[in-house]
This record gives sequence, structure tokens and C-alpha cells, in this order.
Amino acid sequence: MDPTKRRSRILTVVLICLVACALLLCVLHPSAEHLYVLEVQGDSITVISNGRVLATGPYPYSVIYCIFAD
Repeated sequence: MDPTKRRSRILTVVLICLVACALLLCVLHPSAEHLYVLEVQGDSITVISNGRVLATGPYPYSVIYCIFAD
């Protein structure tokens, strides 16, 4: 496997884990307003809440964390 692709895969997995942890912290008190869905396709991440698209695009993990830190 190409080292660049491998690094990209590892970064994607780390990003997903960080977002999952942020979601876990934000959803400790479940309510409709805190229901987030992440759709990850390659480098594109879409954040959906209550049927509305909140954000989409290739974001670094720090930006994704800020989205959920409301």
C-alpha cells in the first residue's frame, strides 16, 4: 500500500474516532437538538442534524470538534 494512502486512511480513522468522542460528550443528555449524523465519503464529511445539513466538506479534526462543542 502506498504510504500516502496509508497515512490518509489512518488520519481518517483518527478523525472519525475524535468526532465519535465529541458526539458522545455532546449526546450525554439525548434530545432532538443534539442528534447529529456524520456521513463520511473519502475526504468529504457531511454533518446532518434533524434533517438539515449543518456542514459539509473536507474539514480538519479541530474544525469538526468545534462544530460539536456548542
